[in-house]
Amino acid sequence: MEDPARISQFINLPMLDFHSHRPGGIHAYNPDEASEAILSPVAAIGVHPWQSASPEVEKWLSELPALLSRPEVVALGEVGIDPNRGAPLQQQIALAQHQLRLASEMKLPAIIHAVKSYHLILQLFDRIHPSRPWALHAYNGRGQVTAEMARRGIFMSAGHRSSDASIASIPEHLLLAETDAYPADLITIEEIIDRIAAIRHSTPAHITDIVAANLSRFLNP
Repeated sequence: MEDPARISQFINLPMLDFHSHRPGGIHAYNPDEASEAILSPVAAIGVHPWQSASPEVEKWLSELPALLSRPEVVALGEVGIDPNRGAPLQQQIALAQHQLRLASEMKLPAIIHAVKSYHLILQLFDRIHPSRPWALHAYNGRGQVTAEMARRGIFMSAGHRSSDASIASIPEHLLLAETDAYPADLITIEEIIDRIAAIRHSTPAHITDIVAANLSRFLNP
């Protein structure tokens, strides 16, 4: 696990990108990428549900404990459930559960990809009772779903794929921000922060402070 003091230094930057596929925030890798790469200074590794039908899954899972032990790795992710793509649903649930149990055993927080599956994520949380926080990236829930996430202390990250209603519904103490960007994407974390501030009738400076404090709590034991 990364030195908490170095993580604290990172999260004190003026802007924070909770989830990205390029340097500049928490850079998410799949195990295949991570085994071949020099990782970004702050990284997450996990088997994405879109990769769940790959014949390489068992190999990736066998490599995952060692990859998650690398000093740059601060979280498992992204992992989760997406019935629109990947292996059959029950296979995806089993894969997510395996990885999330591993993260809990290794005392790592987890970054969750969930599409049409928030109820399943809640069931997994209640089954695993994780030792460290979870966060849903590109959050698009609201109402009772948001209330149930909040009751369990699950963080919710707002990005360009999140609806206005979802962004407005996230409790302040569980709000994160992300670009979910790849190298060719032009979206910036500053733009995301500005959008969150406008939707929540706040200021970019206030949202930045909230996101920085929340990410510190997410990452640090």
